[in-house]
Amino acid sequence: MKKFSFKPVGIFLFLLFIREVRANTRDNWKAEFQSMIETVKQHPTKDRMMALAKTISGNNRYAHLLDAEQLELSEKARVTLCKIPNHARYFGEEIKRMQKEVADNPAKIGLLFDYNNDRAEDFRILAQLPSPETVAVLGEFLSDDIDTPSVRISPGSDWGENPPANSYASACMITILGLRDSPVAAGGMEGIEGVVDKRPRNLAKIRGWWEEVKSGERPFSFLGQAVEYRFLPDGTWETLAIADPPDDAPPMPVRKDWEVKPAAPPTVAEPADPVWPWVFGASALIGGLALAIRKWRS
Repeated sequence: MKKFSFKPVGIFLFLLFIREVRANTRDNWKAEFQSMIETVKQHPTKDRMMALAKTISGNNRYAHLLDAEQLELSEKARVTLCKIPNHARYFGEEIKRMQKEVADNPAKIGLLFDYNNDRAEDFRILAQLPSPETVAVLGEFLSDDIDTPSVRISPGSDWGENPPANSYASACMITILGLRDSPVAAGGMEGIEGVVDKRPRNLAKIRGWWEEVKSGERPFSFLGQAVEYRFLPDGTWETLAIADPPDDAPPMPVRKDWEVKPAAPPTVAEPADPVWPWVFGASALIGGLALAIRKWRS
């Protein structure tokens, strides 16, 4: 009779190994991201700014999966990028360049598809860069209705196969840019089925707001910042300190996976550990015992 031994400690060591691999992956990511930030700060080329901006946008999309250090590093990257001249104008120029390229080649469906995807990504990136330059770039697009889809081709479509005009896309980004006194609340540019569509009215409202901002009549500021900005006649802006800025910085996202539990007040019990590692270990142990008994009987 062959002896059979089962060691559940092996499963525990395997789980520890997986945890260590994931930790090393995060450490490598942080080191590479930090290097990217420093490189852009010292040598801010268009390609490097584009790569950093895309990473920031991705971090924002999956913020609930990042730990506190990763979130802080991403915010550092955002602040660094917003201080570099032309950080927003680059993306605005890219959208205009692609738009002209498509206009010169109207028969190339693939080119139009790429343009729609790329400009959507560029607009999403601009929404992650709260700065006066970004406001100026988005404001310029509010008068661009060239790409308005034909109702006969795609009734009711917006961000589908025929995305909306740049004016509408820009207005959407302005509502989620983090303005302290946004002309329209986030989501205000979305249509609601069965309800009178407020999008045209809200687009006109945002255009009116931009005219006041562009003329210098209306200052603007961003959540969490202690300064406000006012545009000057030459298109530049002045930065003014706010005497008593409100404490309205957006809260940092909380990581939700099982490895990191959010800190709890002393009077509140910490959330329970997930049960799946224990279920996995118990199942393996039961399976091992069953196999041992079968071999013993044989």
